[in-house]
Amino acid sequence: METQWQSDLENRVWGALQRWVEHARAIEAARLAAEVRAERDRLLAGCDCTQIADFPTSEEARTQWAAYRQALRDVPQQEGFPWAVEWPVAPGPGGD
Repeated sequence: METQWQSDLENRVWGALQRWVEHARAIEAARLAAEVRAERDRLLAGCDCTQIADFPTSEEARTQWAAYRQALRDVPQQEGFPWAVEWPVAPGPGGD
């Protein structure tokens, strides 16, 4: 069996490889983004009580917790998400 040389074969192979790598990266980004969002949701759920009106804390602490919770919700908008995430630091027990 004789096969003819295809002058653009190298370009076609590299193009297919590049598309495969981009597809694999998109799949990994989606998986990692879901993982990061799950952790973010876990952290948010863990401090839901700080925003209840009758939660025993100061108004200053409640404000600090609200800012922390907003920073958690903003995690997906960070530069480099989902590959590089800078997690906000929770206020201390008294809000500090």
